[in-house]
Parts: sequence; C-alpha cells; structure tokens
Amino acid sequence: MPDLQTELATKVLPNLDNLKFDDPEQPEEPTMTTTAIPLTRQVFEYIKTNPKSRGKVVLDFFQAAGFKRPVVAATVTALIKSQRLVRQGGKLIVLQQNYDVERVAKVTDKKPKPAKITTPAYVDTAKMLEGLTIMQGRELYDRLKAIYGG
Repeated sequence: MPDLQTELATKVLPNLDNLKFDDPEQPEEPTMTTTAIPLTRQVFEYIKTNPKSRGKVVLDFFQAAGFKRPVVAATVTALIKSQRLVRQGGKLIVLQQNYDVERVAKVTDKKPKPAKITTPAYVDTAKMLEGLTIMQGRELYDRLKAIYGG
C-alpha cells in the first residue's frame, strides 16, 4: 500500500493545474439588495394611480400578479379601516396623497352606548330589610343618604 505522500504526488497534484477557481470569462453576478414592498403599500399605490377603481378590478389585478384574493380583500379592508381609503358607490378613493407607515390611531365616530339599567317591577322592601344586620342597615342608610341627600 503506497503512503500518503506518494498518492498526493501521483494523483492529486497533477490534476490541480487543471482546476480553475476563478473564470475570467464568466462575469460576476451583481448582488442586489432588494426589499420587498409590502402588499398594503402596493394596493395603496395601485388605487392611487388608478383612481375610482372598483374593488373587483383591484382584486383581479393583484390575483393576476400572484396574490390570493382573500389577502388582497383583507388589505383593502384594513386600508379603509385605517382611513387611508374610502369606498363610495363601490369605487375606492384615496383619502391621503402619501402612504405613511406611522399612521395615528384610527378615529371612530361611534359613541359609547349607555349601560342598560334594569329595575325590577316590584321590590318587596320588607323582605329585603329582614335579613340585614345592624351594621348592614347602617351601611345602607349611609349610602342612601349620600345618594339622595338629607
């Protein structure tokens, strides 16, 4: 069995001259750092450049580009809820000229609903007062006095 140096000298070293690590004929591939544009911005820009587009047209365009319809529909809805777009008569209209990432919290026009207060039709005060201790009675008295005065 030959030793390692003999193997290297006879088989490996003669083949090293044929190896080429750098091929000068092949141009180097340019390295591009591409950042993907978010779908939300793409939808916003599309509607901005195509004013008064119908929702179906927007969905069809982005579906042809490879996006799923429910994702695009959810994006349009999010833009409407964030008050960047508005839907008037089925057409989408841009409310602001620039897509700003740092959008302030959405303003709602909804007024808080008052709490429903239900009172029973008939309250038997005699039964209610029967089970009270003196301390509970005093506490009830103080609270009613604070509410109604006197």
